[in-house]
Amino acid sequence: MNTYSISVPNAVKYVWNSTGTQGSHFNANSYTVEWGKNSTGQITVYAEDAIGSIIHTASLNITINSKPNALITSDAENECTYYGEQQGYDCLVACAGKLINYSALLEVGNTYVWNIIGIQNSQVTTTNGLSIIWGQPGFGQIKLIQTNSSGCVDSTIYCVEVISPPTANFNSIPNISGNQINVCLGSTLFLNDISTGATDWEWDFGNGFHSSKRNTEYIYEIPGTYDLTLTAYNDCKCINTKTIQVVVSPI
Repeated sequence: MNTYSISVPNAVKYVWNSTGTQGSHFNANSYTVEWGKNSTGQITVYAEDAIGSIIHTASLNITINSKPNALITSDAENECTYYGEQQGYDCLVACAGKLINYSALLEVGNTYVWNIIGIQNSQVTTTNGLSIIWGQPGFGQIKLIQTNSSGCVDSTIYCVEVISPPTANFNSIPNISGNQINVCLGSTLFLNDISTGATDWEWDFGNGFHSSKRNTEYIYEIPGTYDLTLTAYNDCKCINTKTIQVVVSPI
């Protein structure tokens, strides 16, 4: 919205007209308009005296420049369908400790000012982008102020709810001793998930084989030492891992 005003001696009434506007209203000697698309427009005002005679006429030609479209996207948006709400904004979820990249559309001649509110472990800013590793769970905000080559400004606020990842954990038969499981070649290793906050699981047996079951079992067919890793996911694809060494002894 833009406001224009005029003061004419002995004028008691002002009549305003405009072209190229999407909406307008006036109050005595001031006129507020919302300009339309990138083009041209004109404002005309007639000042009248007490008997209704026009005592002054003025017009102003306007060049209407388009505003930039400040819009923030991230590579985390497709990972979670949950939306919180804080301070009147919808908040997209981010995983604590995970690197997330945010960006705006790169427009030639535009400048970008990024402001971050909230706990973060680190951040890297480029011209139209921002990379953040969020810290402890809580709420944060990213504000983008984008200015184009005509000096027109647009801004947006992106609300972030930082959530904790799950905690991956499991026990086994044979039992875990220290950070190791000893199992005989050809014997069944039983694995029981005891993770917290997890909704999906992936087991990596350290030899190219995997399982997506919550609780699973496996038989190693070659003696050796393997890194057994459980990756736990929550609904927003936040992850946590736990790795135990499996020593497979020949019979």
